[in-house]
Amino acid sequence: MKTNKILLIVQTVMMYISQIPLYALLIMANMSGLDEIKDIMAYAYLISTLLIIPLCFVNAIFAIVTLFKGNSNPSKLTMIIKFVLVPWYVLNFVICGAVILGLLNPWFFLAAPIVAFVLISVTYIFMLSTSLPDMAFYFHKLFKRETKIKPVFIVAIIFMFCFCLDTIGGLLFFLGGKDL
Repeated sequence: MKTNKILLIVQTVMMYISQIPLYALLIMANMSGLDEIKDIMAYAYLISTLLIIPLCFVNAIFAIVTLFKGNSNPSKLTMIIKFVLVPWYVLNFVICGAVILGLLNPWFFLAAPIVAFVLISVTYIFMLSTSLPDMAFYFHKLFKRETKIKPVFIVAIIFMFCFCLDTIGGLLFFLGGKDL
C-alpha cells in the first residue's frame, strides 16, 4: 500500500526532526546563561516525540489493513528505513541512558524504574511500528496461500520484535522477499 510506505517515510523524518532540539542541547551544554532556551529545547524534544506516538499507531493500523489488502512488498523500504534509523536509535539510547543515570540519586531513585519503563516502551513502539508492514505482508501472503512458512521468515519475525536485531530482520525479509 502506498499509504503505508508514505507513513513509514513520514515517521522516519519526524523521528529525526524530533531529535533536532537534542542536538541544540548538546551544542549549548557548556554555555551559561541559556537556561530558558535549554528548557524550551527539552520541552520541544519531549512534545515532538510524544506527537510521533499517534503516527506509530496509525502506521500499525495500516499494517493491519495490509493483512487483508497487501499488494506490494514493503521489505525494501522497510529495510532502508531500519538502516537509516540506526543513528537515531544510537542517540536515543544515549539520551535515555543519561536520563536514567540522572535519576539514580536518592531523591529520584524510585522514579528511575518508571521512567525507564516509559522510555523503553516508547522506543519499542517506534521500532515495532516500522517492523509491522513486513510482518503483515508476509502473513497476508500466508493467508492467501501464495507462500509457505519458511525458516528465514520465522527468524526475521522473531528478530523484528527485538531491539537491534530488527535491522537484521528487515534485511532477512528483503533478502527472502524475492520469494514473495
